[in-house]
Amino acid sequence: MSKKDKDELPSLAELEHLAKLADDRWREYDSKSQAEWKLSYGIWAALLAATGALLSRPTTNPLSCSWLVPAAFVFVAAAFIVHGLFLNWIQQKLRALRLEMISILKRRRRLLDLSVEESEEDKSGRISMYIQLSITALLGVLLIGTAYLAGVKP
Repeated sequence: MSKKDKDELPSLAELEHLAKLADDRWREYDSKSQAEWKLSYGIWAALLAATGALLSRPTTNPLSCSWLVPAAFVFVAAAFIVHGLFLNWIQQKLRALRLEMISILKRRRRLLDLSVEESEEDKSGRISMYIQLSITALLGVLLIGTAYLAGVKP
């Protein structure tokens, strides 16, 4: 291999550094993504557990609809707000990591003289957030409806 060919090859150390950097970003992304879903599962489990508790209560002990429905509404509203705030925060972090990983990929492709697409946009992630919030809203409606029926059931 001539000296000219050696000069044109990218530095192995630089490529390794970019590979380690990409791996680090991927691990952080994966960790945050798992935390996002664990929180969602936890909130959904709490809403379902509250609904189940209302459905399985003894019918001999009637509950008052005057406090049960507002209490369920406050619980659902708090769960929805906390879930929405956390999902928005985590999606911002995940988006930053995705953009960083795209940047690392572009740098690696430039070093290897491969084509680099300049029009890559980051639109992923928000759909997942909206789906998770929709599930939370549906489970919240289920809980409020169950609280209403538990309050009016003889």
